[in-house]
Amino acid sequence: MADTSQFQGIKLNLRGTVFYTNSVKFKAFPDSRLAKLTSSTTPYHANKDEIYFDRNPALFHYILDIYDKGTLHLPSNVCSSMIKGELDYWQLRKDIVAKCCLKYLYQDDDDVRFFFVCLMSGTIMYHAELWSSKSFENIFASMWWAVVTLSSVGYGDVVPETVPGQVITVAVIIFGLLLIAIPFVLITSNYGSYYTCYDNILRHMEPEEEKKTNSYSTAYAVKE
Repeated sequence: MADTSQFQGIKLNLRGTVFYTNSVKFKAFPDSRLAKLTSSTTPYHANKDEIYFDRNPALFHYILDIYDKGTLHLPSNVCSSMIKGELDYWQLRKDIVAKCCLKYLYQDDDDVRFFFVCLMSGTIMYHAELWSSKSFENIFASMWWAVVTLSSVGYGDVVPETVPGQVITVAVIIFGLLLIAIPFVLITSNYGSYYTCYDNILRHMEPEEEKKTNSYSTAYAVKE
């Protein structure tokens, strides 16, 4: 981060909310909009000792924190698309997002992707069963079928009757297993491995006197 031992005050007006901060810290990210704004070659001119931006002032607090901390910690109650838009506007890289907050940055993308898969699967199934099945009376019933099939729930209240519909069902079930079941198995497997490793570390760090006490207790119990 930039040296902030010197202070050069600057006023930034975002939709009526005025921020007064140290412009020296903007040098931490020289390619950002704020750094270019305060450089000697900047084409911007401030009126009334402040610079106006038509941006969300609530999110600007997090933008300023980037220059102080070097990383961005995302609020969980803000849409990630808005955060990405702010980063693009202020010309800041997305790799400054803290690792602990990456799940919030891409959560909306995962939700949209899952919705798109459900929409496509439901639409294809609806047209495949349009003239042969009473279960798929409308597109909403097909969407319901897609959700319960992809999530490996499978209530069985809506089932296909035609061969094309059954083939589509098999494909969606396999995709749902790849999407949900296999990652779950990997997570549980890794959890068991990490727990075993942690238990071995605790045993290794156990004091020698305590180890002897445990061994004597075990031997005494065996004799009894």
